[in-house]
Amino acid sequence: MRKLFSVILILTLTAGCKTSFKSGFRDFNAYYNTYYNAKKSFNSGEEKSEEQQRNYNTLQAIRIHETPMGAGSGEFQNAIDKGADILRKHDDTKWVDNALEIIGKSYFYRQEYFSADQKFDELFISSEDPEMKQKAVFWKGRVLLELEAHNQGVQYLTEHLALFDGEWKGSLEAQVRAVLGQHYVERENWVNALDQLTISVRYLPKRSYKERGYFLIGQLYENLGNNEEAYDAYDQVGKNYTNYDLQFEAKKKKAEVARALGRSDDAYRVFSSMVRDDKNTEFVSELNFELGKTEQDRGNYAKAREIYTSILRDRRNRPDEITKAKAYNGLAEIYRFHFNDFERAAAYYDSASSSNAKREELPEDFNAEEFAQSFGDYARLKDEIHLQDSLIWMGSLSEVEFDSVLAELERKKREEIARLQREQEARRNTLINVNAPSAQNNSGENQERNGFLNYKNPVMLTDAAQQFNAVWGGRPLADNWRVSSILVNQIVENEEGEGTNTQAGVTQANEVFVSIDLSRIPFTPEDQDSVREEISKLNYELGNLFFLSLNLPDSAEYYFKKVIEERPNSNVVPVSLYSLSELYILNGDTLKATEKGEELLENYPSSIYADRVVEKYNLSPPEVTDKVELSPTEVFISISNDETLNEKQRADSLLVLEKSIRGSSIGAKSLQFAIDSYITLAKEDSLFSSNISKWNEVNQDWVSTQKDFKAKQDSAKYILSDSTSAATDSLFAISILDSTLTTPDLSPYFPYQGVYWDSTRSKVQLYLAEYSSFENVVLIRRLNAEFEPPKSQVADTVVSQIEDPGVALREGYLSCEDIDQEVFIRGGMQQFLSLIELPKNVTEDQISFLFFFNTRGVIEEFKLSSDTQNKELIDEFVTKIDANITFDPVLVDGSASNIQCEISFPISQ
Repeated sequence: MRKLFSVILILTLTAGCKTSFKSGFRDFNAYYNTYYNAKKSFNSGEEKSEEQQRNYNTLQAIRIHETPMGAGSGEFQNAIDKGADILRKHDDTKWVDNALEIIGKSYFYRQEYFSADQKFDELFISSEDPEMKQKAVFWKGRVLLELEAHNQGVQYLTEHLALFDGEWKGSLEAQVRAVLGQHYVERENWVNALDQLTISVRYLPKRSYKERGYFLIGQLYENLGNNEEAYDAYDQVGKNYTNYDLQFEAKKKKAEVARALGRSDDAYRVFSSMVRDDKNTEFVSELNFELGKTEQDRGNYAKAREIYTSILRDRRNRPDEITKAKAYNGLAEIYRFHFNDFERAAAYYDSASSSNAKREELPEDFNAEEFAQSFGDYARLKDEIHLQDSLIWMGSLSEVEFDSVLAELERKKREEIARLQREQEARRNTLINVNAPSAQNNSGENQERNGFLNYKNPVMLTDAAQQFNAVWGGRPLADNWRVSSILVNQIVENEEGEGTNTQAGVTQANEVFVSIDLSRIPFTPEDQDSVREEISKLNYELGNLFFLSLNLPDSAEYYFKKVIEERPNSNVVPVSLYSLSELYILNGDTLKATEKGEELLENYPSSIYADRVVEKYNLSPPEVTDKVELSPTEVFISISNDETLNEKQRADSLLVLEKSIRGSSIGAKSLQFAIDSYITLAKEDSLFSSNISKWNEVNQDWVSTQKDFKAKQDSAKYILSDSTSAATDSLFAISILDSTLTTPDLSPYFPYQGVYWDSTRSKVQLYLAEYSSFENVVLIRRLNAEFEPPKSQVADTVVSQIEDPGVALREGYLSCEDIDQEVFIRGGMQQFLSLIELPKNVTEDQISFLFFFNTRGVIEEFKLSSDTQNKELIDEFVTKIDANITFDPVLVDGSASNIQCEISFPISQ
């Protein structure tokens, strides 16, 4: 019996050892055949992901656990495949939980968040290991963070923090709280976010997590206005150094917070030390801006201006677009608040708003575009007031005084034209080293790549063009130009018989005929009174600008009072009184506000503003026997300033007014303001911003395509004209000249579509029909051209000859249509036509040319614009135009302008 028991015991022990051995072998086999390789691939992918360079936008809250950017995608896929092998082939081993974790994390780093979410749910449900469950909670929290499911994330993490309370393993609780804090950050719940982050940050497992965690805490304290705590948090970032860029930003933030705390000296020391650090060379402009900002905050405005200006002029360390925008904005603030130079502030605000910096990368309080508009309006109004004052002054002069002033103005205008001519000549004389060695060598390989005479290399073509212009200047592209230029130099004998070599061009500049537009000068008392009324309106607009846009009530009060005191009978006195009462109410001075209301009620009881003050201040309305009808100007001002109206109501009211006074100047202004309101309404469409960006992009691409195509054809023409060109180059050039360019159909991208844009177009057409002679018609024409829908192009439409994309209206030139003036040929059209010798068999009744002439009336370029086919006729006109035509200078607003104009010449048989 004892022997039988022993045998059974031995057999039992042997069987147990065999089972344990098999289990251990399966685990061993699964680890080294699959899990080891899966983990190795994952670690390799994770290393690549963490090493990927990141740019931090510290104007937004940064992440502690960063969003994956796609690096290591192949390694993560390999880890997924190896992990899946474990689940398929070794599902009875202890590595199943680890395989699920690796698969989920690999999906996460591959940005396949829904697949990752499923794996972490599976891990949480299937695992019996508490630590694995907690890891699943942490990673699912990160998945929800990337999916921007922040409400769900807060709820899920809060519940599981409570579920495992007191049972968390290692640093997992700190990690989960950090992820929960980041969910709160995305919900802009700064207080709850700080509660979680301040508890967890010191226990995070990596220094990089702590570094980013303290930085995020500093940002949140800044948002809450707690700069002392923010300063301490940024200081902690430096004690957890892993990333130089973040350390750099932390130092900047620390100095900025010190500046906000009034510790400008500390801020200046930090920024100065950063400027001296050789590692910060690429950030010198940005740091210098911070030094300028610190000086500005310390009240050293002249020093701040000097720093800002040096940043913008520094050719060695050129500032990026963000720094340029902030430097221009800083200069604008200095001129606005310290020097009270609003005109210059307007210019700097305009420069700041015109930079290419992305709006999201600029400070939240960066309002350069808005201020550029407001201060630009100020500069415009001040200039117009000055002009109107000058016109009244000239109109009040005696005849002798007037002639003297007119002669002086003509002299100054001639000097201005001569100065422009000298500047143009100076530009032509720019020194360029024409013998500079080429950046490209002339090896056979380069010649093959760049083509004959490097015509395929745009850099070398540009360099060659600059050298050509440096030698030859803007010489005319005409035969015998050398002889013509020699004949221009004339020997003029002086009275003593001595010869002086004088440039005819200078003589002409001194003898240029200048005409001054006298049509706006008010000579009669009635005209002068009308101008004074216009000045009162402009002063009211200035007051309104200071009141509503610039938030400068003292300046607004000055201009409203100026209107009332200088011209008590002005049409804008009632609205000025009403505006003063509103201003006093906002300043808390009810007594003064009531006084102005009573003054308005007493002197202008029939105005619409009288009704408003009666209701606002509970005043007794006076008895009015004869109701005085409001003037159109008063109605227009009332509608424009009525803040109770929305844009649609304002537009409708202005259109009703315009219809009742159609053809008048107030009618034109009412219609223009209605157009502006419709444009504002149309732009409120949420898709308009992206649509207009796409429209500009595709148009720019088409313009670039045309330019590139034209440049290739120009190079091809040059190659074919050169008898030394190789046969292969000539064949290539012919193929380019024979090629065509398909015109794209841009109509699907047209952004000005919808009800309000249709209304805008109809009102623009109405303005052009009814107010074509008014001064703002140039602006309306441009709006009409911009809002005109493009014609849908058929697919096979081609363009074989590409003209310069800017020919429609060349930059720096005004068209005859825009200025609404005729241009005159010196000596007259008939005198020129008398020089034309018509060839035989001419069937055309006219020929047209497009002219580009400068401020002196000298033709800089002209080209055939009609479809004339008779070559002899064209050659005759080209020769005679080149030799005989100049134009009278065209004055626009008192200044000579470059003009682009098409002129047709009648042909008499």
